[in-house]
Amino acid sequence: MLAAALTLGAASAAAQEDAGPPAPVRAVFRVFEGTNEITGETRLGVRVSGSDTDTAVLASPPLAVELVPGIYDAQAIHHRDGRVLGVRWAERLVIVTYPDEQGEHLQVINLKPGFGALQLMIPVHVRPDPAAVTVRATGAAATNTRVVGGKGYLLVVAPAGSYDLTVALPSGTETLTAVEIPADRTRMRPVGGDQKR
Repeated sequence: MLAAALTLGAASAAAQEDAGPPAPVRAVFRVFEGTNEITGETRLGVRVSGSDTDTAVLASPPLAVELVPGIYDAQAIHHRDGRVLGVRWAERLVIVTYPDEQGEHLQVINLKPGFGALQLMIPVHVRPDPAAVTVRATGAAATNTRVVGGKGYLLVVAPAGSYDLTVALPSGTETLTAVEIPADRTRMRPVGGDQKR
């Protein structure tokens, strides 16, 4: 039994070596202070988690970089007119490719603690003009939420908590109940297609 397990493990390791290194992930970062987007005033250092050397330094929008799938730390420095206005570390960000992301992995960093983000992915075949889409949130902090557009998605930025969301697309309305927006993290969810999660 042990010999069979060792043989299977060796075969699996050999198959992984033959496959080569994993394809890079296009990681896109957006930075907020509460519900106010400050990506255009942010310098971002990205490094492999636990390392003390930056893998990439991003100084102007779009804050995007090709990364090997893995776990990363990022330091966002908000600056204006030569002055540093705020610094925030985002640690242990999991950067991998998910099937519903349509080629880009989004990470939102918020300088205000306790805020998170929900990325609502809109399938290509139903993708409307973002101005034609509305998202209404209900929950404890619903009045302190903001919805902004992105490439193939809408982004809900809000204090961490549970929300009921009504997403009105030209193709119809979809209600998402008890959606958790985690503190200091970005969650992704597809809407407007055949898949319901």
